[in-house]
Amino acid sequence: MESPNVEILFWKVFHNKYLFSIILKEIHKCEWVNYVYLGYHVDNRKRFENITSMEWMINNEQFELLKLKINSNDEIIEINKKSIKELFSINDPSLIEQLLTQLFQSNKKNQFIKIINEMLPTLPIITSNSLRFKNTYNIFQLLLSNLSSLSSSFQIYSTLLECAIEFLQPNTLSILINSPNLFITQDFKNRSLTFTNLNSTSIKTIEEKIELILSNPKLYNTDYSNLDININFNGNGRERILKFIPKNENFGLSLILLINNSNIQNKLIDLNFHELNLTNLVDNKYKINEILLDYNRELRVKELHKYLLLNPTIVNLYDSIYLDHLVYYSRYGEIIPNLKENNLMDFIKISIATFNVKALKTISKQDLEQFKLKYSKPHSRETTIPLSISREYKSKQEMIEFINFYTTNYDYFQCFHFNHNKIIQDYILKNLSKTSSSSSSNIEIEYKELLNSINNIEFLNFFPNSWNELIKIIADSNSILLSVEIKDNLQIDWIFENCEKEFLKRSIRNFKSQEFFHFQNFQLLNYASNLFSSLPRDHYLYFNNNNNQDDDDYTQINSRMVLYSYPFIKSIRDCNIEQMKYLYSTKGDDFFLYGFNITIRLFAEKQFFFSSNLSDEEIINFIQYLNDNQFKFFKPNLVKRVIKSIPDRIKENELLKLKINFNDFIDEASHIFLKSIEKLSINQIKLMIGNGFFPIQDISSSLLIRYKDPIYSPLSKCAKFYSISNDNCEKVITLIQIFLQMYENYTKEEDDDNDNDQDYAFHIIINHLFKVLLSVKKVTIQVIKNIYNQISSSGSSSSKHIIIDHSLYHVVFYLSIKSPLLARYIMSRPFIYSIFTDDDDGTTPYYNCSDNPQHPGYDIRKYLNLHVFTFDFILGKDTDTHTSFDLILEKLIDALSYKPMTDDESLLFTEEDYLNETINSNLHYFLDIKREDLFLNHLDYIQNQFLNNRSLIVDTFPYMTRYQYHQPQHRQSFTNCNHCEHLNIQPVFMGRIFLFSKKLIVDSNKVLSNHAFKKLISFSSYQSFLELIMNENFKIIDKEITEILLKNADFIHHIFKIHYKSLIHNNTDNNNNDNSGYNEYWNRIIYKDCNNISIPMFIKFKHLFIGNDCLKPINDKDLELLFGQYCFDIDLRNLIINSIPNSNYFNITNSMISKAIDSNRIDYLKYLYENGGEIKNNPSLLQHLKNQLSKSYDYNCFLDWLN
Repeated sequence: MESPNVEILFWKVFHNKYLFSIILKEIHKCEWVNYVYLGYHVDNRKRFENITSMEWMINNEQFELLKLKINSNDEIIEINKKSIKELFSINDPSLIEQLLTQLFQSNKKNQFIKIINEMLPTLPIITSNSLRFKNTYNIFQLLLSNLSSLSSSFQIYSTLLECAIEFLQPNTLSILINSPNLFITQDFKNRSLTFTNLNSTSIKTIEEKIELILSNPKLYNTDYSNLDININFNGNGRERILKFIPKNENFGLSLILLINNSNIQNKLIDLNFHELNLTNLVDNKYKINEILLDYNRELRVKELHKYLLLNPTIVNLYDSIYLDHLVYYSRYGEIIPNLKENNLMDFIKISIATFNVKALKTISKQDLEQFKLKYSKPHSRETTIPLSISREYKSKQEMIEFINFYTTNYDYFQCFHFNHNKIIQDYILKNLSKTSSSSSSNIEIEYKELLNSINNIEFLNFFPNSWNELIKIIADSNSILLSVEIKDNLQIDWIFENCEKEFLKRSIRNFKSQEFFHFQNFQLLNYASNLFSSLPRDHYLYFNNNNNQDDDDYTQINSRMVLYSYPFIKSIRDCNIEQMKYLYSTKGDDFFLYGFNITIRLFAEKQFFFSSNLSDEEIINFIQYLNDNQFKFFKPNLVKRVIKSIPDRIKENELLKLKINFNDFIDEASHIFLKSIEKLSINQIKLMIGNGFFPIQDISSSLLIRYKDPIYSPLSKCAKFYSISNDNCEKVITLIQIFLQMYENYTKEEDDDNDNDQDYAFHIIINHLFKVLLSVKKVTIQVIKNIYNQISSSGSSSSKHIIIDHSLYHVVFYLSIKSPLLARYIMSRPFIYSIFTDDDDGTTPYYNCSDNPQHPGYDIRKYLNLHVFTFDFILGKDTDTHTSFDLILEKLIDALSYKPMTDDESLLFTEEDYLNETINSNLHYFLDIKREDLFLNHLDYIQNQFLNNRSLIVDTFPYMTRYQYHQPQHRQSFTNCNHCEHLNIQPVFMGRIFLFSKKLIVDSNKVLSNHAFKKLISFSSYQSFLELIMNENFKIIDKEITEILLKNADFIHHIFKIHYKSLIHNNTDNNNNDNSGYNEYWNRIIYKDCNNISIPMFIKFKHLFIGNDCLKPINDKDLELLFGQYCFDIDLRNLIINSIPNSNYFNITNSMISKAIDSNRIDYLKYLYENGGEIKNNPSLLQHLKNQLSKSYDYNCFLDWLN
């Protein structure tokens, strides 16, 4: 139970201003979130009061903050079209509904409704694209219900409904169609059905949209006869995308034929929709209507379809007569007879492509004879049947009947030069197994039946003489099969027997046979070699079985090499000792070894892995067998591949049982060892060490001894800090401990005269691994301290231990590990990446701190003193000792910012404006890390340096002020001022000032408190600040900053009015009341950069613009600069009219009315009409309004609200 004294003590501390301020300071300094060094910047951890962008809050998922600001009457939110698009892109529909509901209920609703009204015509596009048709129903229901209740002028116009039909799903579309606020024009009625085909995802969706429209008579025309419309563009002129129908004029007919629902088709015909855009085809129109009258409702669509196919110039549904016939066939199960020659050709194509023997039998012999005579010349009418055609599955008997008829009349069909042979052959072979049970004997019987049904030798010659499972493997490959595995001698015999068949020739024609066939083992390969060697030398399957290299050209050598590669690779991957015994027992000659070695070289370039079903024991026995035979036939690269793959497959306890003599291939083994250190391959190192392998000489002379020490590389406008994945931390520690244990054992076993090379090898490896550990992301201080102490205490005596290197690399990473804020300081030095400009090869390498400093400009190697920035100073060797962050930062700032000016004179010539850039960078760094206390301390330090140290006056630094003052009098004006006395304002020294960067002023407003911001402004008697803002090139680039300057306007006004009258007047007459200079400043800040003043911001700070005490009275010209020639904001209009009676900015004119209609702000015009008599009582304005509405696509019938 807590003591009652605790609460008493708490309140004592709470009410103690000094203690409370210290606590708050420490809380503010504490880093509650651990970022990488680049994560510390001004825009991170923004103050809530400075966040006004709705888009920013959505993009950064600050939804609770957004809700808070929506509900607060005092908070400004910047709402624009882009932010509303982002709102609809939130991946949580329920959250979207919450935010929409809050916006409609808040004091921001007018601002929100205004933007929504402007976006209405394209809102279906935005919501469908963002929400991907998910929950659009609820979103639109919420939007429309609120817009209807909150805006008396809300209407659903033609452009909105047109876009909705195009982009929304039918259920969501129904909300708009059934809305009481629906208002449409006659032009829309004429075109409404044409919108259903735009962006619809399926024919079914089109049908549902048509049904919705037809369910509401006011949405469509009752008679489309004698009607011509431009269907390629919508009401706003935006080009339409016809997904299912090409852009042709006869859209009505096309749409009727496209859909499958007969009820909808007949309904459209009843409306004469088929006559749409047929006014120029009088004869066809008459014939079409005659057909529709002669047949009942069940047959008239079919007959219409048939007539249009016979007259393809009227309409092509798919821009292809062939595809049009396919649609008809799939819909009605028949092909149109009595076709003209060209159409008959299409009839034959589709009949063959769909294996429709009944349709083919309807063609007379006379027609076939005529085609044969006319198209007998080769390629006289060459054409192609699409391979992607959709075909119904055919039974075995249907295919036999078709093949029999087709091959009986083969000579006739060949004259057309179609690609139907390939289609038929592929279909037979791919689908044969589907027509019977899985029994191989049944497939063989059915295959024989199909062959017997073929009545043409040429067609029959394509097919192998008998069935083999290789047929299905090759046929199912869709022409992308790269190889076939041969499993037994029977398959080899089958290949040999059918090698003259087109099926095999076509399959292998893009490959050499040696590449296409992969033999499972060496016995099968030798069997095939003996068999294929009997073929003619120019045969595609020929293989020379002669082992005499002199009798073979390089092609044959290469072919033999490829043949042997697969069984050899497979033997290794399967750990097949028997195959390796067979290989080693063969008496291969020079030719065999030559080819085989090339094979091994090629194989070694590929990724190697053991088969997944192998046990540890099988792999170990196989490797042991290879080792016992000294890896015979294995080239060096292959040895490396196999050895490197062992640790990934064998458990650690089993791995150590493996005995390999690495000295038999010492060069390859040394490479593996060094690469394993680089790749942190623990098990590989254990395997090699366990077999007594430690390549001392190779370690001493390896690249590790010249290991590059990368720290950072240039990345855009900042530096990228070098690091490796945090997942590697445990691996590095384990390897360090392995080598430390080795070193411990080595020093115990050897006397003091042991091998210096071996000492050096351990030194290189352990130091290298320690540097790798330093670069691991998010490695902790405690881990580094533990490993550091382990290394330092290694060895058996004081004379035998590993000495940890200490270099710039170590210093930088020690600092980074201490705090990413220190790494941030180093990487934010303004000239730190200038060294990369010396690279001639155009690459962006890492900064290598192990090189000697030769860069004449800024280079941290020259400034960080290794004797100051030691391990003990930065991290503390002992667990309980450490140096504070602030002290380390102080030393770092001095080393990298100020000492270079005195120690490196070359900076004056190589780095332009070094001091000014550096000081601004330091101040900005304090803003980045949110340390207001350090920021203010540094300001004082700079001010004191100016007053007491003339050495800081270098070249043009500090700058000469443009404004001169009498110092005592000027100083007294601050000390006697109640507003300024607590700021401890110091005078300007010798007329020189430090000039803040614009970015520093801008970002300081985001971070600093009001007091600290005023302290910054007061630096050098306000003159640094004034020098900046009075510069005509100064621009405020952020709306948030503009708001803060407006919030501090009274204080800035105080500076001008009390302390710098001479700046205002350009003279010293303190009695002059002219404010021209002051007004000039506000003109530039507010009106020159007018895009930063939003309407909500203007209303919030209206006292600065309107009234007797305003900074500068606003006029119509100012309003136009701020909000454009015309502004349709009702709240702003009421404010200006009520506050500035003489303003003409919101006067109603003809041009304003036209612009409002063009901007879809009919709600604004309705408000003006219903609230006041400026339009109602002005006949000229009223008539202009009516005229403009009558010309509008959306509003031409929307005149009933005008009395």
